[in-house]
Amino acid sequence: MTDDISVFLYNCLIVFSICLASISIIRSIIKSISTLISKKPLILHPPSPPALPIIGHLHLLSPRSPVPNSFQTPAFRYGPLIRLRFASCIAVIISNSTIAQEILKDNEMNFVSRPQFGTSNTDFNIYYGYEFIFSPNGNYWRFMKKLCMTELLSVQQVTNFADIRRRETMKLMELLLNCANEGKTCDLGAEIKTLTNNVICSMAMSTRRRSSENADERAEDLGMKFALGDFTPLGKLDLFGYGRRLQILLSKFDLFIEKIIKEHENSRTNQRKDIMDILLEDYNDKTAQIKISRTAIKSFFQIVH
Repeated sequence: MTDDISVFLYNCLIVFSICLASISIIRSIIKSISTLISKKPLILHPPSPPALPIIGHLHLLSPRSPVPNSFQTPAFRYGPLIRLRFASCIAVIISNSTIAQEILKDNEMNFVSRPQFGTSNTDFNIYYGYEFIFSPNGNYWRFMKKLCMTELLSVQQVTNFADIRRRETMKLMELLLNCANEGKTCDLGAEIKTLTNNVICSMAMSTRRRSSENADERAEDLGMKFALGDFTPLGKLDLFGYGRRLQILLSKFDLFIEKIIKEHENSRTNQRKDIMDILLEDYNDKTAQIKISRTAIKSFFQIVH
């Protein structure tokens, strides 16, 4: 008798789970259709490849190649301006430099704010809302742009670190010479990338990029992975685990950059200022018109690191 009750309860649980999942899917489909209907129609109607029901053109995206490569075939067939639908999201794809210039340069103010996609557009990104590159056009974005142009990346600032570029270049030349003398192969592309990273990190926070951070999986790679919330009402569902992995990587980076910030705060010297010093000066300036938060500083170095 007890076994029969257990089986009955188990079957009821399965039926309830199936009904709950079905209701969720139906609600998602209805919400997607409602979103499409309520959206403002495009003034122009570029050609569009045949779409599948519900998912639209999601089948065109290849998980084994970069997203832009997936648009090459439809662009060759339908022209430089095409319209694609990814579930409830409509996108216009431009593959012509003249058209792109007209939109992004001649009409810059209409497209100056950069939309954010992927797992970086969720709560998995601990720096979400503080990114300089993706921040909307406003006082903060204009202030950071001015700061980059006049102080962080000025001619004087770049000239002050000429010895670092010379030092890293000499290390690369020594490595190539040793490989040549020993008859070993050398991945020149990887070594040049290492040189560039070391120069940038030295100019930014007076430290070379550490070997433990040269992992195959990087935060910026995971951040660009598409999330279901970009196309469907499923929101923050982390179906493929990209968001969780992004959160782990950013948490490790947060500990690393916090340590660097404390080292800069505890070693006030008259030596040349790096980018971290300049940002910390503004962070501690009580009279600054635009106040940079500590999280915004970390987010800035997550981009350049």
